[in-house]
Amino acid sequence: MIVNATPGEVEDAVVRARRELANDGDSNGPFSIADRLAAQGITPVPSRAAIAHPGPPWAGAFATR
Repeated sequence: MIVNATPGEVEDAVVRARRELANDGDSNGPFSIADRLAAQGITPVPSRAAIAHPGPPWAGAFATR
């Protein structure tokens, strides 16, 4: 187990927000995704850096799902 790993539910929310924003024709960058997660009441919101660069594939990278 990775102690500081982003919870799976939050990873799923990031992927969903990225897809929804793109489908709506909106920016789906880390700032927009963080704003969307905060508006949905998801806490803690991952850092914009974590959203933009989710880490190596073995660490549960959520940008590529």
